[in-house]
Amino acid sequence: MTTLARIHVALTTLCLLCGCAGAKNAGVAKGPPPRAPELDALDAWLGEWDVTGQVREIGTGRTMQAKGHESVRWSCDKQFLVEETTWGGDTPESMETAMTVRTWNPHAKVYRSWYFSSHGTVGHSKMTYDSATKTWRAQTKNVDPETCEPVRGEMVIKLTDPATMDWTYDEWDGLKLKKLVEMKGVSKRR
Repeated sequence: MTTLARIHVALTTLCLLCGCAGAKNAGVAKGPPPRAPELDALDAWLGEWDVTGQVREIGTGRTMQAKGHESVRWSCDKQFLVEETTWGGDTPESMETAMTVRTWNPHAKVYRSWYFSSHGTVGHSKMTYDSATKTWRAQTKNVDPETCEPVRGEMVIKLTDPATMDWTYDEWDGLKLKKLVEMKGVSKRR
């Protein structure tokens, strides 16, 4: 047998042994990971909320009053917070439905979220929480569905009392050179 053939047999044997060792435990259910205590901070978001706000487009100077409803619940054994939102202005084309899924990332030590809207926006964010001030701060990255250009945002959400969240959201182009939108509002628990 040539040296190349011996190496091939050795590698094949090693792969089979490793594969078999891995397969031995493949069917054994480990169960879910322990729930991170950081997820408990998101309990404040649970429930039904009435949302009011103001949206200002920087380029046009146009300002729109917006209102809507948000329903927030736990999913997947309280590992993921799911928000379903409907909100917009007075015209049917301004109304938007959206879903946000949030969780805690123990490796990065941040909350992660994923956002999907009926207007075609898909985005994700990293969020931190300051328990002393009851304030969440999020850095978002999305793609504008109309222009296909990347956009970045910053959101601040402050729990002012158990039934009220004040929030702001500012959005820029992908390089954060040009501000595109400013939003501010209040969410009130029903």
